[in-house]
Amino acid sequence: MFNIFDSLTGDEDIPAPGTEPTYDDLGNLVDPGNPWIGWPDPQNPKRTIPASGAQRRRARRAEQRRAAAAQRVGQRAYDRSATSIQRAESQAQQRRRVLTGEIPVSPALLANVRNDELRRRRLGDPEIAAARAEDHRSDLHEARLDRAEERRIRRFKEGRPRGKDKREETFKQFSHYLPTSYWVK
Repeated sequence: MFNIFDSLTGDEDIPAPGTEPTYDDLGNLVDPGNPWIGWPDPQNPKRTIPASGAQRRRARRAEQRRAAAAQRVGQRAYDRSATSIQRAESQAQQRRRVLTGEIPVSPALLANVRNDELRRRRLGDPEIAAARAEDHRSDLHEARLDRAEERRIRRFKEGRPRGKDKREETFKQFSHYLPTSYWVK
């Protein structure tokens, strides 16, 4: 179909959007193509490729800043873990020197280091560590339930139950906490 605007602007020379640039054998740009200027990126439709040089510079600098920030975060995390490992190794070495008698310490401190070593060996056992973690989780869960029950009882004693506490089974279970003024209303 003939389009009058194509003949006015000479758009028949422009390749279709998405045409890749072509290079000669020496790597020189022959045809710039039409790299989706102002169109969505085919790999990521939410992202459009900027049309002007200023937009491309802004995008490039933002990408450089993001990369530098990611590199800084990674370097800091690496430094932190290296420092932590170094500290743990030096503490273990110091404990070893105390236990071998290389460093003279008081008998109480020596007993303390021995007990700490036994505790570390016991915690190093994966079965014991897993059991302790499971106990800790169940203790936290029970404490959460106890706090909820205390809060519910307090609200009933104040005469203002609310929400699911007004459901029939819960209300029957805790209604003896209600003050007599609640029933007079």
